[in-house]
Amino acid sequence: MDANSPTTGPPPHPFLTAPTLFIGNLPSHVLEEHIKGLFEAVAPYMTATSVSFSPKRRKRRGLRPRVNFRDVESAEKALAILNLKPIPSLEPEAILNCFAAADLKPFDAPDASITPRLVRPLPPGCTESDLFDMLRPYGPIYSVRVHPIAGGLVQFWVEAHARNAEIELAKSQPKMIVGAYDPCSLFCSNISFGLDETVLRSHFVEFGNISGVEIFRYPRTRKSRGIGVITFSLASEASKALQTMHGAEIEWRALSLTYRIIRREDNVPKTGIKLQTIEPTEPTAEISASLASENRWSKELESLQALYAAEVKHRTALQTENEALREDCDITERERDTLQAAYEAEVEERISAQAQNILLQEDWEITQRELDRLQASYNADRVTAETQNNLLREDCERTKRERNAEMECRMTAQAQNNLLREDCERTKHERNAEMECHMTAQAQNKLLCEELESVKRKLEMAESRLKILQLESDRPLWEAAAKKREENEKAQRAKDELRRRAAEVEGSARKMREFQEQEKERKRVAEEAKERERLRREAEEKARREKEERERQKREKEERERKAREARAKLERENRWRAATQAEEARCQKRVEQLWAQGAWTPARALERLRLQMDEFEKIKFSETQPLTFGVIPWPVLADPLALDVEEINWAAVEAFFTRAKGQLAANVAEYNTLVEKVHRMFHPDKWKSRGLLVTVMDGELSSSLETAGNVVAQAMTPLWRKSKGYNT
Repeated sequence: MDANSPTTGPPPHPFLTAPTLFIGNLPSHVLEEHIKGLFEAVAPYMTATSVSFSPKRRKRRGLRPRVNFRDVESAEKALAILNLKPIPSLEPEAILNCFAAADLKPFDAPDASITPRLVRPLPPGCTESDLFDMLRPYGPIYSVRVHPIAGGLVQFWVEAHARNAEIELAKSQPKMIVGAYDPCSLFCSNISFGLDETVLRSHFVEFGNISGVEIFRYPRTRKSRGIGVITFSLASEASKALQTMHGAEIEWRALSLTYRIIRREDNVPKTGIKLQTIEPTEPTAEISASLASENRWSKELESLQALYAAEVKHRTALQTENEALREDCDITERERDTLQAAYEAEVEERISAQAQNILLQEDWEITQRELDRLQASYNADRVTAETQNNLLREDCERTKRERNAEMECRMTAQAQNNLLREDCERTKHERNAEMECHMTAQAQNKLLCEELESVKRKLEMAESRLKILQLESDRPLWEAAAKKREENEKAQRAKDELRRRAAEVEGSARKMREFQEQEKERKRVAEEAKERERLRREAEEKARREKEERERQKREKEERERKAREARAKLERENRWRAATQAEEARCQKRVEQLWAQGAWTPARALERLRLQMDEFEKIKFSETQPLTFGVIPWPVLADPLALDVEEINWAAVEAFFTRAKGQLAANVAEYNTLVEKVHRMFHPDKWKSRGLLVTVMDGELSSSLETAGNVVAQAMTPLWRKSKGYNT
């Protein structure tokens, strides 16, 4: 079978003859679904036998699962893709070892002369299975991998099959390059031109033992070409370095790594020296005579010829290697130019993105500080509210207790009123009963009185008749008695008059005594009322003075507390301002170190720094938590920001900056005029006053120095602005 033509049928596998693979040395945590899922992903049409895990055999680590495939081609594909590959999603890691026979005899690796191949570029979405199907027609494959960075990595069993794949795929459309590569060597491009071998080695030494580092340079100038080769002792070390360092930035340049391609040329000497062969003839007499004397020279000639042949071979190999390196360098140079252009665009985008990230980070820090301030204010308000709520709760409890006591008093009074009302009703009923009895008795008394009056009248009439009869019989006696009676009556009337007058005098005296007692009682009551009023006024005055004293003490206490709160608030404000100022200065210093610390300081970088800081300065809303600092102000000077001081802000420095800026922007006068107008407006004192910039600086000395420097810039910008507008100065 012709190994160089895939049309005659793919060559058979050197060892695999049956569609069966055996797996050995599986650890105890590997399950049946792990093996089935792994093989089904590579060969979907395989049929796997049931894999049993006997506990006894598992303890001896002697489990040997067997996997059957539909055909030998599927088994060969699974062997090339999965052999010596870790089983995914397993901890700890388990390596899959595949064998063609049940005795688990390992395969012999391909000969060292059969170098692995790097296939690039791969079609989009190309998998290891697709790559195997693409290359298998050219010969059996030992292993196939798809590297996310380098591309397709293929190892054939036969070198001739690998070379045949190189030739055929180079003719395909789209064209694919299959080249031999060194798994221990990495080709590195986009290296910083100021980087030497020692520094480059220091970035890769952590991945393993480095046997060699070379940076390619131009022959005449010996300057770096930005490309080089790093060689490790082991392929695993090179693979780890490739995975980690590809795309890593060294001195602001992102490295591009891949495996080093080995250029193979025909072993044809290219020295241009033609070796002539002399046909052997019979020695002449002259030669025979001199043969003995020249015998020792012939040995030396043979030695020199051997040395010459070795030197020719060595130089031929060196020339072949140099031509291969030259071609590789030319290709790499073109790639480097393309990558350099892309890199510069990427650097510009990255600088812009980095500036944007810095602004976003600052906005986030400002927002975080504002949230902290609001949280602290919220906590203080919550504590105050809780205190007020506690006081209100105590007042409510006290009011509730007073209301309960008042309700109890009202209920007690209501009960007493009910009792009194019942007593009144009972007394009223008793009084009504007594009144009825009294009225009945009065009616009876009235009747008895009427009867008594009637009897009395009859008796009086009888007595009157009797007296008349007696008078008639005893007239003289009657007249004497009448006279005597008149005298007695007269004496009695005199006595009665005396008694009446004595009674009147006694009544007047009694009334006088009563009036005097009443007057005395009134005076006493008045005195007591006056004394009570005096005591009440004194108590009210004392209570008023005590209340005023308490209010005065309360006002003094509140005033002391207010002053203490103001002092604490002022101290907290100063502390927050100092912390915010330190954070802002640290941020500005960090930004300067990140953006401007690398490389020499030039007027172009000074102009770029001014533009970047102007945009930031316009967007920031300055406050006590975002104070104005010296580093955040876009000073229009040429001095290095790492060594810039407020004393260097002067008229001459501003004029020197805009003189250089005018030269750099000579091709775009409108941009220069816009820059001058923007800086003039930015540093105008009214602009600073309207934005309240200096109010955010609580240090008087710093505020004065910033104001002085800002006024200097504003004064220096006025003639420049007038000149840019075309006004006469």
